[in-house]
Amino acid sequence: MSFRNGKKKVKDKALHIDKVSIRYPSTKGFFEAVKSVSLDIEAGQFLALLGPNGAGKTSLITSIVSLTDFQEGNISVFGAKAGSKQAKREIGYVPQELVGYGFFSVNEILNFVSGYFGIKNNQKRIDELLERLHLTNEKDKLVSRLSGGMKRRFLIAKALVHKPRLLLLDEPSAGVDVELRETLWIFVRELHAAGTAILLTTHYIEEAEQLSESTAVIDHGKIIAWDATKSLVSKMSLKKIRLEFFEKSPAWANLKINQDSGVFDLQLKDNALEFSVKASLSFQDLLKLYSLPIDGLSDIHMEEGSLESAFKRLIARG
Repeated sequence: MSFRNGKKKVKDKALHIDKVSIRYPSTKGFFEAVKSVSLDIEAGQFLALLGPNGAGKTSLITSIVSLTDFQEGNISVFGAKAGSKQAKREIGYVPQELVGYGFFSVNEILNFVSGYFGIKNNQKRIDELLERLHLTNEKDKLVSRLSGGMKRRFLIAKALVHKPRLLLLDEPSAGVDVELRETLWIFVRELHAAGTAILLTTHYIEEAEQLSESTAVIDHGKIIAWDATKSLVSKMSLKKIRLEFFEKSPAWANLKINQDSGVFDLQLKDNALEFSVKASLSFQDLLKLYSLPIDGLSDIHMEEGSLESAFKRLIARG
């Protein structure tokens, strides 16, 4: 299932990125960080953007909130041009870098941000976010005095104080402990269930696999894959199948890898054959492909493919 050819109008899409290119000055003239990227997120959809360091993830996400200029293409948020007042009102942005905010308290900053979006008397919403993110006891503390984990929670509260319909998360769990990460993802799941569209960049691929409906992979500034997450895993990941036999066969020495049939690795270990195969290939297919006797089998072990496996293959191939 591809999300590239949706028939919905641009105004109905939470995010519409159309052939966007981003260039930075360099000693050789310019460096093209993002190369004619197109990407859509439907209202209420959760999309993960994966890529190695320097692939263009942060450049792309900051261009949506007008922190980075793009030289070609167009970006719109629920039909409003990126950078416009209407588009900014729809976006909640959690940056990768932690911030200090000088001598203002958590509560003061959240009220300032509410005022920026023209929201008066927003304390009830602020208190709800503080409680949900376990920040109530930090309410009157200076933001600069918060721990790294608490600053991360604060940035999420700040992004959500005006009830945006699109949430941009740029490596939100980088540098936080496992407990906080799990707390954040429970909250993100609830936001998604309530209808918030989410764009997530992360190095934790297992999180993208567990949370996102669709996944796009970017490398060297280009989108090299974009599909439903489960479909991407099925198409691009390799699963492992271990066939254990009662006896080792001399004929196994002549078995060969058959990539055309979906077998990408084959290892002989004692009385077992270990295969790395495409996700759609079953152990019955293997038995037939290599003429292996089913009555000689003593055990079967299978390890399903993962998004991480698919990601590694895509990057290596690209």
